[in-house]
Amino acid sequence: MNANYRHLSIKLTLFFCLLLTTTSVVLAQQKALLTKEETINYINKKIADCLKLKDKDKYYLEYFSLKITDCNIKVYYSYVTELGGLPTNESRYNYKEYNYDASFNPMQIIAIDVNDASSTADVGGMILTFKAKTAKKSIVTGKYVEKKNPYYQGSPYQDRNGKWWDETYKKYEKEEGTLVATDFITIPYLKSDPDSFTKIKKALEHLRDLCKAEDDPFGQ
Repeated sequence: MNANYRHLSIKLTLFFCLLLTTTSVVLAQQKALLTKEETINYINKKIADCLKLKDKDKYYLEYFSLKITDCNIKVYYSYVTELGGLPTNESRYNYKEYNYDASFNPMQIIAIDVNDASSTADVGGMILTFKAKTAKKSIVTGKYVEKKNPYYQGSPYQDRNGKWWDETYKKYEKEEGTLVATDFITIPYLKSDPDSFTKIKKALEHLRDLCKAEDDPFGQ
């Protein structure tokens, strides 16, 4: 009886070991079968969890988009101090926006690191480092700036629409950025999720491997 029990126990142990091995192989194959477009969709889905949440500077992530053509990836995202567009109430003068536009080839990635490890914000930043300025980025900022009123003549006045004007007034302006070559770019991730950074990093590394294999199927 004991011999039969031991025999059965060994069989069950071997069966479960085989099942675990098979499951691991299947999962690895599924990962390997993800196309570039599917991997991009996965990254977009993970970063979508950050939308409407704040970063360390108290800005909300309003928009994020990652697209790929061949092996050229374009990333665009925007942070704002208030959601819902440019405010119309008195708080509008504190409104600011930050628009980030970048492009890169994942083959040129040499490191992916956390940008703000000490921050307790929901949204963190991950730094992608590239070979010798092979990426490009542009930053456009928007805010209210104080302007001199050219029609002011020593005292406040009312225009034909009933609006009062003083010596200065505030106008919303955007400071256009220039697309420049860079060694690194930053993209958001859900810092409050302990797995978010690792998953996005693995997805980016998968894109790098796919593009390298397309470029040179028999390379190292």
